[in-house]
Amino acid sequence: MNKIFLVTLSFLVFISCSNKNSSKDSSSVKTGGTISIQLSSTVTSSPHITNNNFFQNSIINTFLTPSNLAAIGQTTSAGLTSLKYFITSIQICRDVTVQGTGYSNATNCIGLFSNNNLTDNYNNYTITDAMADNENYIDFMTEEGRAKFAQTITYTEDDIGDYNWVIVSFARPIKMTGSFFTPGTTTAAFITKTPQASELVPFVNEGREGELVRFTTNPTTGTPTELTYMLNNGGTYFPFLKPFSITQEDVDNKTSLSVEFLFNPNNFATVYQSTCDGTQYGSSKYNAVMYVQDNTGLGDCTFFDLPYAKMGAVPKKSGENIMKEVYNINVAEGTAKLRVELFYNSADTTKSVVGANSDIVFTSASVAEAYSNPLQTYKITQTNNDVTFYGYNSTSGQVDLPNFTFTRGVTTGTGSLNCNYQSSFCSNSDVTSGTLVQKQFTYTYEGEVLVGN
Repeated sequence: MNKIFLVTLSFLVFISCSNKNSSKDSSSVKTGGTISIQLSSTVTSSPHITNNNFFQNSIINTFLTPSNLAAIGQTTSAGLTSLKYFITSIQICRDVTVQGTGYSNATNCIGLFSNNNLTDNYNNYTITDAMADNENYIDFMTEEGRAKFAQTITYTEDDIGDYNWVIVSFARPIKMTGSFFTPGTTTAAFITKTPQASELVPFVNEGREGELVRFTTNPTTGTPTELTYMLNNGGTYFPFLKPFSITQEDVDNKTSLSVEFLFNPNNFATVYQSTCDGTQYGSSKYNAVMYVQDNTGLGDCTFFDLPYAKMGAVPKKSGENIMKEVYNINVAEGTAKLRVELFYNSADTTKSVVGANSDIVFTSASVAEAYSNPLQTYKITQTNNDVTFYGYNSTSGQVDLPNFTFTRGVTTGTGSLNCNYQSSFCSNSDVTSGTLVQKQFTYTYEGEVLVGN
């Protein structure tokens, strides 16, 4: 049986809505219950990860995956001791215009959290600034840090409607402290380090200032210290796969509502070591954090594959619970698996999927390359028990390209990956063959567990 250890913060939030009905006298607007946000760390006996990475124009996060690996390490729940974000806003919205994997025109929103300290400084707030900022960062790994979220609101009948999106905005620099363990062992292969001023490489892209980290010593031994890194964008959005409805009945009954952010520190980030050409990587905007042994030629290189944010957002109402189904897809037998998590509301007898996450989990250090995640979770449909994930279609500019399909609830089965994109599992010839190439992978269903609060 999987064991669940929850670290949970519930905080009530204030409303900051755009395009709300302002024709009524505020004194005549009927109030409902409260809306809360809960940040839960879900750790099972089998390491898995929640992951949602929805971004566009990620210049310095374009991760060039190395091959011929000499070493690999991933974070664990015990080894990741600190993870800090400067969150500027969280909101749920009825309407968002999706543009590829980005968005615009978020309207009819309820504000859940706000920190305005970055209002005029987003484009030039860099690693140097973040390292000196001890006020605005929230540590996801501590109760004290999550308590900084604590705010409260009451929703009203003006907020009645179907909400389809969660938008989280934060400053581009992120802080973390921890060790990266060799898969299947308790041996730390790499550690986080605090970059020195001389190890920061500044650049400007489209009017935005940025800094890359280029360590001058390989971060393989010692005591982990706080690493600050930055990516090209600050923020993410989560589509509710089933609308989150606030109804007149909720207002009348003052129903308590919440959005659960499900976070797992296992496999949050990965570090790889291999030989690379330093002339390609030394000062390029690829890979936000690296160690490059030789900037003029071949040598050892350590690549930090660091995310924006990895969490799932799932709404619920008072008396409801969130269930999670876990699937292991054998994408690289003996060395790596793709873990897929499907969330549904316990009150729904049809078990409709309301959220999903996925990530590569390395199971052995004997891996030839840094496998990239082939699964996209922007959109999911379900017919009977067959679940289909969709990815971005560059031709239509929409998320309408079937990506991966498998059947829910069966103990073992075979899923189909459509080679729409080049990845570790689909070659360029697969993608450009003119005929849709499908790759078949076996998978196992691990069962379901209660998650969140």
